[in-house]
Amino acid sequence: MRNYFVSLLILVFLISCQVDIRQIPPSKQDSTLSIAKYPNQVYIGKFDIITHDRLGFVNSWRTVFIEYLRSARMFQKVSMPDVNSKMTSEDYAIDVTITPLYSNTYNYWWTWPAIYPLTFYWPVQIRDHNYKVHLEYSLYKGSKLIASNTVTEEAETTIEIYGFFRTANVEKMIETTNLMVMEKALRHLEGNLQTNQN
Repeated sequence: MRNYFVSLLILVFLISCQVDIRQIPPSKQDSTLSIAKYPNQVYIGKFDIITHDRLGFVNSWRTVFIEYLRSARMFQKVSMPDVNSKMTSEDYAIDVTITPLYSNTYNYWWTWPAIYPLTFYWPVQIRDHNYKVHLEYSLYKGSKLIASNTVTEEAETTIEIYGFFRTANVEKMIETTNLMVMEKALRHLEGNLQTNQN
């Protein structure tokens, strides 16, 4: 019975210590396309997340990316291609690859009493978090590549008290960083479009 309890305690401890990096920016529903800067249509081509648990992650990111692209009002229509889609030479296509990189370290000089002998009770658990996200896009007009860029945002924070368990602030930092990289990429994309039009 005691071994079962210790195993359960260790499992709960390990699960609660993990930071969930699947923090997508909040949804944006103000995407009316009545006023667009360019009369063209853009198709979302390849959209990928480079991470080990990408399956449930890609669809959410793609949906939010489309909402932010519509909200930027760059294109008359933003859509996903299907079997019936016919892309003309005036239509755009964009490929997006997002690479999130998260790392954390502990200051074990201060944190070791929380491991032993004061397991879970010792409040000083210094944990440094670093998050970096790369958003790479390629914009095509017809079949011609007109712009390609990689945008990066990085953030870091330190949790000093009960750092094993307090992950909400870190996850909020990740969400904010993801939002910043997406808005930065859309600004770069708009700049590429303006340069291409001139």
